[in-house]
Amino acid sequence: MKDEGFGASEIARQLDINRFTVYKILKETR
Repeated sequence: MKDEGFGASEIARQLDINRFTVYKILKETR
């Protein structure tokens, strides 16, 4: 249970980083 919660927060962090990277790339491409 504890590991699942940590995994969820880790995934959320990864998604947040990916979203920021994608936004940055799109901004540069434009």
